[in-house]
Amino acid sequence: MSWCSDESYGRSRVAGVNLREIAVATVSQETQAAVTATLRTCQGATYSLADEESSSSSSSSSESTSPLTVEFVLKESRKAATLELELAATITNAEAGEVSVTLTPDQTATPGVWLAEWNVIRDGVTIFSMPFYLFITPRLNVEDASATPTIPEIRMFLWDTSPDANQVLDDVEFSDAQILAALRMPVEEWNDTPPPVPPYRYTIATFPYRRPWLLGTIGYLYKAAANWYRRNELRYQVSGGLTLDDTNRSAQYEETGDRYLLEWKTWMERTKLNLNLQNGYGIV
Repeated sequence: MSWCSDESYGRSRVAGVNLREIAVATVSQETQAAVTATLRTCQGATYSLADEESSSSSSSSSESTSPLTVEFVLKESRKAATLELELAATITNAEAGEVSVTLTPDQTATPGVWLAEWNVIRDGVTIFSMPFYLFITPRLNVEDASATPTIPEIRMFLWDTSPDANQVLDDVEFSDAQILAALRMPVEEWNDTPPPVPPYRYTIATFPYRRPWLLGTIGYLYKAAANWYRRNELRYQVSGGLTLDDTNRSAQYEETGDRYLLEWKTWMERTKLNLNLQNGYGIV
C-alpha cells in the first residue's frame, strides 16, 4: 500500500492528525538520536503491524511467510542515485504501529531536510510505505558549519511563532512540514535553473547563500498560503448583520509571495550568470 495513493483518499479524520501532510521528525546535527513514529494510513488509521502479521499467518497454513520487518531509508533528493541510509528499524509496539530507529552522530552529521520513509516488508516485498521529512538541524559547535535556516528562524521572520502571534487564526499559520517543503524549493530551483554551473550545484546541506535562501523560502510559503485563501474564500453574515470576510486574503498573500520571489529569483539569476562567467573566463 502506498501512502496516500489516489484510491486511499477518504474523509475520515483522526483528532490531531493531518491525514495528507507529510510527517516531520527533527534531530540535532552530530548527535545520537532516536527517530520514532506511529505508522498511519492516509485516512489517519493506525497501521497495525500485529493485524498484518495475523492476516498473513491465517491466509494460508501451507504457505511459509517470514516475519514482518520495518526499514528506515533516507535520501537527499528524489534525483539522488543512491540512498544515504538504509537501516533496520525496531517495532516497539506492533498493535499500535509504533516503530523507531536510532541514528549515530556520524549518521546525523549532515544537516538539512532529508526525504525519509518507513517501509514495512514481508518476504522481501514492501507492503506499506510512509514518507516523512527528517530535519537534521545545524549546530554551531561542529566543524562543518551549515547555512541551513532552521524552523524557528523562519517562523521569526514570518512572525508565526505561536498562536499568540496570530490573533485571528489562534494557531500557527504554517506547519513544520509546509516550512520544510518550502525550504527545499530554492535549492532545487537553483540547480534546475539555467545556466548550469557544475562546480556550484548544491544540496540542501551545502547551499551557502543564507539570506537569499530565506527570501525564497518565505516567498514560496506565501504563494502556497495564497492558494489556500483563494480556495476557501467565503463571505458570510453573523447575528446583528455583521459581514465577515476574514479569508479574503489571497491577493495580499499572492502579492507578498511574488515580491519575495522576485527578489530571490533576481539574485539567483544574476549570481548564476556571474559564476558562469567566472568559470568560463576567469574573475569578472
